[in-house]
Amino acid sequence: MKINGIRRVDQLYNTTGVSKPSAKKKAGEISNERLAKVEELKQKINAGEYKIDPEKIAAKITSYYQR
Repeated sequence: MKINGIRRVDQLYNTTGVSKPSAKKKAGEISNERLAKVEELKQKINAGEYKIDPEKIAAKITSYYQR
């Protein structure tokens, strides 16, 4: 059996428009920002200051399933 059109399928998957960090410096900046955010959240959780907004969570879940 001969399968035709493999290249077209491959091209579709390779051109999804997902951008990757082009430089290590850019990725490093992103990870530093993320680490700072995670550390801030850890401190809030440990201090008992982190509050979860159930209405906000419900709105996000609802909007996800309404796509």
